[in-house]
Amino acid sequence: MSVSSARTVLAWLASRGGSANPIHVAVRDDVVRGAFASCDLPRGSVVCIVPDDCVLSAEASKAYGVLKGYRMTEDDDRGDRIEQEALVMAILGELLAGPKSKWSAYLASLPEDVHTLNAWGQRERELLQGTAALEDYRQGETLEEGTSLPHRTAETYLSSGMRDVANDVARHVTRLDIPEHKLRHLYERCVSLVSAFSFTLGKGHHVMVPVWDMLNHVTGQKNVRLRHDAKRRCLEMVTTRHVSEGEELINSYGDDLTPSEIVRRYGYFDTGACDPKTGVHPNAEARIDARRVVHLMRAAMMRHVGAGGAARGGKLRFGATGMQVFARKRGYLAVREREKCWRRRILHLARSGMLPVDVEDAVDSRGKRAMRIRHPLAVYGHYVVRADGSPSAALVETVRVLTMPEHEFFGGSAMPSLTEARRVASALAHVCTVAASKLARDAVATPPITDETASTHVAIAFALRESERACLLACRRKCVRYFSSL
Repeated sequence: MSVSSARTVLAWLASRGGSANPIHVAVRDDVVRGAFASCDLPRGSVVCIVPDDCVLSAEASKAYGVLKGYRMTEDDDRGDRIEQEALVMAILGELLAGPKSKWSAYLASLPEDVHTLNAWGQRERELLQGTAALEDYRQGETLEEGTSLPHRTAETYLSSGMRDVANDVARHVTRLDIPEHKLRHLYERCVSLVSAFSFTLGKGHHVMVPVWDMLNHVTGQKNVRLRHDAKRRCLEMVTTRHVSEGEELINSYGDDLTPSEIVRRYGYFDTGACDPKTGVHPNAEARIDARRVVHLMRAAMMRHVGAGGAARGGKLRFGATGMQVFARKRGYLAVREREKCWRRRILHLARSGMLPVDVEDAVDSRGKRAMRIRHPLAVYGHYVVRADGSPSAALVETVRVLTMPEHEFFGGSAMPSLTEARRVASALAHVCTVAASKLARDAVATPPITDETASTHVAIAFALRESERACLLACRRKCVRYFSSL
């Protein structure tokens, strides 16, 4: 949205009974458009009023009749996903209506290019390889309905039945048959607009609110809140603290959103919230593939030295810079026995809920039902390392169990000891080192920078990768310091 088009929206809002007098639109950092206070605003000041009839929803749009026929309206028992799809179709219909739409001035101000992941090119998305943003994007259909919207691209457009709805909306609004490729492109743009600019009101009612979507999000720096005045039938934006003249008005899309989720949903990196010294976002987190953790621990236990010595009472010790296993006696167990020992550890973690494992029902030798894992590495899911370098409890427990000597594992849980603390700390340091290296190696060659959009995507991908890598390196430093202090 350009500054001139934003000013047009403010004038349009005023002509329809709304107001946003204390707001002016400007550009900061030569890139980001934002809303700023035109004067000092005490706490509790109303800075924007949007009448209810200016809010774009499925029920107020020209596509309402078609959506009613498909049971996609508020009167129907619809889930969050259908709510979002209904708003996508409502925007599609209003865009096709052009100047005849009540929201034509508002829709004309919305950007043609939205940086949500479904608008990125394939080569640009590959720059996010190994990050949580790309993982969630690819698994969008299996996520919670409220977070899967940016994943819906051409493939889901064809498979989810939305193509028929879009065609009917287009015929209803324009009385014409829109070419398939144009309609699909318009649908994808509407998906990006809903993902980046829509709001949720009441009990999951998705709408587009003019002017509100001009406000940017910076984690932890929110200075306005949104409320609905039922008597005046309008939406109001109210300051939560004193805002000085010229200060940017900051909204919150969710204080617990991670940088990966912000990139996936809204298509930008939240640099304003990053620590000025370390450059790390306060909500940053890195994911470590559970299969990678299991593979590393299994290699340390079985391949590097062999489980035979450990099974006979040998000690497993991990160096600060790598993993080495020292046993009293060298040798290898038979393949069957090694697999049996490892499966018991994995099954123990699965039963305790620490490790998601692909299991199947089986019958033991006594005829009782039992759990059985399909393969020693048949695990999935991930562990989390937070911005301060703190690993999740599940990751710590998994490493502890998988590096435990056989005599301790089968002999019952012993009291925590100094040796165990050193072993777990050094193993975690190694896991984080390998994960950080993998994240760096996953970066493919930078695609040709042919325009400003591609350059923006490359910068976002680089910032996100470095943020997640910083979490892993912080965890490694913390583990090494702890290991050295023991």
